[in-house]
Amino acid sequence: PLAMVFGSAIILSWYALPVAYWLWKKESEILKKLGPIRYGITAFLFMTMMALPVKIILRLALNVKYILVTPFFNI
Repeated sequence: PLAMVFGSAIILSWYALPVAYWLWKKESEILKKLGPIRYGITAFLFMTMMALPVKIILRLALNVKYILVTPFFNI
């Protein structure tokens, strides 16, 4: 249960980073052009894409096998 809570918190905070960036820089020209829907889709896809190299680095450097451990599946 502790590993599941910790992994869920890590994943939620990973996907909260673009939201925090949006709130911090929402008045910038490029974010105004994109709009919230397009930015959300782009940020989600980018963060999902960047999760793979981060997971590879965690596996090689710290021997972390899974980030989220549940009874049904492991990520």
